Amino acid sequence: MNNQSILEDEEIVYRRIRVEWARVNDDGRWVLTSQAFNDQGWKPSVDRKILRAAPADSQMEPTDGIAQLLTAEVRATTGLIHNPEKPLADQVTYKLDVIARPIPPNNPEGLAENLSHAQIESDPTVASRSRFDRVKEALSRLAMNRDWVIPPSTPANTH
Repeated sequence: MNNQSILEDEEIVYRRIRVEWARVNDDGRWVLTSQAFNDQGWKPSVDRKILRAAPADSQMEPTDGIAQLLTAEVRATTGLIHNPEKPLADQVTYKLDVIARPIPPNNPEGLAENLSHAQIESDPTVASRSRFDRVKEALSRLAMNRDWVIPPSTPANTH
């Protein structure tokens, strides 16, 4: 197999959450906004916990939070259907998976090396912004059902 593989169901992945992608709710708890799983290619990047020495290694800024997802829960996400009101033959059901996509050193794109890199991808590929918004909402709900690994912090409150 090449450098792309499907992760095991039990694997935890980390998602870096920029402080502006979260807000503090009325009870003082950080919650995700709709931007938490934004991705230009509609394939949100995550880091494999098993390949990270420490969760903070997934931060880019000291104010970044780290949310976590269980691969099995990502795969079990249901309700991502396009045209649910139409006959079954005209509906499209999106299935999510987590695929290892390590970024090797000296890659042609000039990206920073990240051997723990993976992506959350859909089959079929998401074809519109509104459909991707539903994927992001589902992923945000999953992440909020788990405790923060590292909550975001305001610059004056950096850990």
